[in-house]
Amino acid sequence: MRKYCKALVNLAVAAIILIGVVWLFPRALVFFAPFVAGWVIALIASPLVRFFEEKVKLKRKIGSAFVIVAVIALVVLVIYIVCAQLFEQVKGLTGALPEMLEKAAKRGTAIHNAVENFAQFGIEDIPPVYGGYFQAFRTWWELRKPEVLATECRVYHKILRYAGTADLICVIGGRVTLVDYKSSAQVNSKLCAVQLEGYDRAFESHGVKIDDRMILHLSRDGKYSEVPFQRNARCWSVLSALMTVRNYMNK
Repeated sequence: MRKYCKALVNLAVAAIILIGVVWLFPRALVFFAPFVAGWVIALIASPLVRFFEEKVKLKRKIGSAFVIVAVIALVVLVIYIVCAQLFEQVKGLTGALPEMLEKAAKRGTAIHNAVENFAQFGIEDIPPVYGGYFQAFRTWWELRKPEVLATECRVYHKILRYAGTADLICVIGGRVTLVDYKSSAQVNSKLCAVQLEGYDRAFESHGVKIDDRMILHLSRDGKYSEVPFQRNARCWSVLSALMTVRNYMNK
C-alpha cells in the first residue's frame, strides 16, 4: 500500500511541477522581463557612467541620462532596421506574387491539357518542364486503368444554378469515380472537399450517381497520391452558404 501511495505522491508532484513549468513559467517570464532588461542595461551602463564621471568629468546624473538616451536610441535603431528589412521582404513577396500565381496557373493549364489529350486520344504532348507531373499521371493511369466516361465535363446544378468543370469521370473497379487533378505543392483538403461536393451534387441533380470521389495529386518528381473524399453534409452546407452570399451580392 505504501508503494502505491508513494507512486501517487510522486505523480502528483510531477504533475504540479509540469503545471508550474507550462503555466507559471511563461507568465513569470513576461512579468520579470522588464526587470531583467533593466538589470542588463544597468550592467552595461554602469561602466560607461563611471567612465564619463572619472575621465570626462561629467556629473553622474548627466552621464546616466546620456547613457539612457544612447541605449534608447540604439534600441530604436535596431527596431527600425528590423522593421525596414521586414518591410522589404514583404514588399518583394507582394511584387512577386502575381508572377507566382501566373506561373502556377500556366502550369495547371498545361498539365490539364496534356492529361485530357492523353485520356481522350492517347496523345502525349507535354512541355518538358512539366514532364514529371505527366509521368505521375501515366503511372496512376497504368495502375488504375480507368474507363473514361468524360473529360473536362461541364456540369451545372439544376436548382441552385451553379456550374463547374469536372476533370475526369471514369469507372474504376466497377465504380463511377469523379477525379480532380491538383499539381500544387499541397492539397487543401477543406477547399477540395467543398469543390468535389459541389460537382457530386450537380451530377446528382441530373440523375447521375457518383460512387467515389478523389483528388489526384500529381508531383513534379513523378509521384502521385490519391486523396479520397466521402459525401459530407457539412461541405454541402458550406457550399450552400457560399451560394447564398453570392446571390445576395449579385442582387
